[in-house]
Amino acid sequence: MNNPSNFNLPEFNSNLQNLIEDGATLLDVRGKEEFASFNLKGSINIPLDDLEDDLSKLENKKYIIVYCNTGENSAKAKELLNSLGIKSVITGGSYSDVEKYF
Repeated sequence: MNNPSNFNLPEFNSNLQNLIEDGATLLDVRGKEEFASFNLKGSINIPLDDLEDDLSKLENKKYIIVYCNTGENSAKAKELLNSLGIKSVITGGSYSDVEKYF
């Protein structure tokens, strides 16, 4: 899949929605307390600071949509995962950016 920055917004939104509907893994990189307070159904939580040490939850995932509270840490998580060889990562942005597809 192309890097989302290559998409225009309507195309990106359509692709993100299709990936979610097709069962993409939703990765929430917010802290555990934030995740416990509210999260997206079916998402997994690996806080950004723990991501490198907890990659086993991401093994064999076709697409991973990563999100956080504001979008900043999701971009950092994407960069980290890409540097570790996991290339099928899409930055979903913030919780509210991804929540609208549910």
